[in-house]
Amino acid sequence: MVRTYQRKRDKPPPDLATLQRAVASIVKDGSSIRAVAENFGLKKSTVNDALRRYRAELDAQPDVLETDKSPAKVLPSERPANTNSTTEAADHGEVIQDSEPEGPAPGTSGTAPITPESVRPHPRIDPTKRNPSNGRKRGKTRILTDTPEKEQLEKEKHNREAKKAKKKTPQKKITKTKKMVGRRQTKVGNKRKPSAFIRLSVSETSSSEPELPDDICDDESDMSLDLGEDDVVASDRPVSPIQIGKFVLVKFELGKSKSSCVYYVGLVESIDNDVADVKFLRKIGPKFVFPEIEDKATVDKKDIVLVLPDPSSSGGTARSIAGHVFSRDLSAFNIK
Repeated sequence: MVRTYQRKRDKPPPDLATLQRAVASIVKDGSSIRAVAENFGLKKSTVNDALRRYRAELDAQPDVLETDKSPAKVLPSERPANTNSTTEAADHGEVIQDSEPEGPAPGTSGTAPITPESVRPHPRIDPTKRNPSNGRKRGKTRILTDTPEKEQLEKEKHNREAKKAKKKTPQKKITKTKKMVGRRQTKVGNKRKPSAFIRLSVSETSSSEPELPDDICDDESDMSLDLGEDDVVASDRPVSPIQIGKFVLVKFELGKSKSSCVYYVGLVESIDNDVADVKFLRKIGPKFVFPEIEDKATVDKKDIVLVLPDPSSSGGTARSIAGHVFSRDLSAFNIK
C-alpha cells in the first residue's frame, strides 16, 4: 500500500473566505460545527479554531457595533501554514499581507468607567464600647511650654503631692486618760455584790480629788486598775518597786512606732543598779509557762513597765501546775 501522508506544512491553507462563510453559518443559522465542516469540505478542528478566534475578537472589541460583527469584519486574516516561502501561497491565488491589530475606536476607552462607589472609601463604624471612666484621661495635642498649659500642669502636680502628703501624715487622736479605782467585791450569800468604781481624771490635781471611802482596800492585789497600754507606757516608773522574785512586764521596741513594741512577762532574779536580770516566760493561752530552754536577759529598769501581782497555779496535774495565771488584765498589751 502506497503511503499518502502529507505534512501539515506542505498542506495548502484553508480558504479565508470559506472559513468566514462557515463561521457565519454557525453564528447566524445556528448550525453545528460537524455539519458546517462537511458542507464546506473543512476539518472540524479548523472550523472550531476559526470560531474560537472569532469569539475572542468579539470579547476584545466590546465597542463594535452589531452591524460590524460579521465574521468577515471581525475575523482576522488567516496566515498561511507554510511560512518558509511565499511562492507556495501564491500558487493558490492568495496574497499574504501583514496586518497589525486594530486598536480601540477613537473616542472610546477599553477600561471600565469610574463610578462613585469605586472612589468612595469604606464606611467607618464607631467603636461599640465607650467607657470614659476607665481611669485614664484622654490625651490631646498641647503645647507644654505655653503659659496656660504650664500652669495647669504645675497645679495638677501640686494637687497630687498634697494628696500623698495628706495620706502619709498620721492623724493624732486626743483622748483623755482616766484611771479607775475599784472596790473589792464581796459575796453576799450566793450573789456577788457589784464593785463600785470611781473615775479620777489624771489632769485633776490632788487637791481636787474626792475623798475615798474607808472600805477601799490598799492591797495591790485587790485593786482593779483599768489602765490601757498608753497609760502604762506614759509612766516612767512601774507602779510598785522592783524586787527580786517578782514578776514584771518588760517592753521591747522593735521599731519607732508603738505598734512595733512587744511585751514579755519575766521573773526578776537579780538587780544591779539600773539593770536587772530577768528570766522570761512564754504565753500559752491565758497562762504563762517557763520554756524548756531558759530565756534570760539583762534589761534596763526603765523598760520594766509594770510589776505584776503574784500568780496563781491552776489544775491538778504537774503540767497544769507549771502554768501561771495573773489576776491582772493584760489584754491591752501585745504579749509574746
